[in-house]
Amino acid sequence: MVDAWHAHVDARFDFSAEGSRLEAKATTKGERVHMFNLRQLKPVTGAQVVVASVMTTETNAGTSISELVQRLNLRLAGDSARQMKVHTEVAETLGSDWARHLGHQFDETQARLSLTLLDPADIPQVEDPPSEVLDIHLTVDCTNVPARSALGGLAALIGSEGVA
Repeated sequence: MVDAWHAHVDARFDFSAEGSRLEAKATTKGERVHMFNLRQLKPVTGAQVVVASVMTTETNAGTSISELVQRLNLRLAGDSARQMKVHTEVAETLGSDWARHLGHQFDETQARLSLTLLDPADIPQVEDPPSEVLDIHLTVDCTNVPARSALGGLAALIGSEGVA
């Protein structure tokens, strides 16, 4: 998963590998509402595309981002290149004020229990725009989108015991 995280195979998605794309979405809202680029919801020739949707709550009694990074460091012990990639991706994801965000804590149990894998084709979206329209961003309520089953590729790794 670390190798697939923001890999240059396909920059539209959080995780990309040959034949597989995975877009990770998280929300702290009471509904499963996520923001997408329309291109993330369109099929990719020769690849299975899946959206991993997580709902959680920010709480003082939760697991911090820093703790999650530490767990990854332990799992990647002896692999300094992948450890460095984790730190780089976390910093880039959190932005220029990344250090301030490391202490934010979230309800990990809620996140794990709420994890739902979605087929982008089932997510409400606009029809294909004219070719002159270069970019469309959508905020979509995915609450009633059915969970996807029979998964392979990167999505199959999400539920495995090997994932932090």
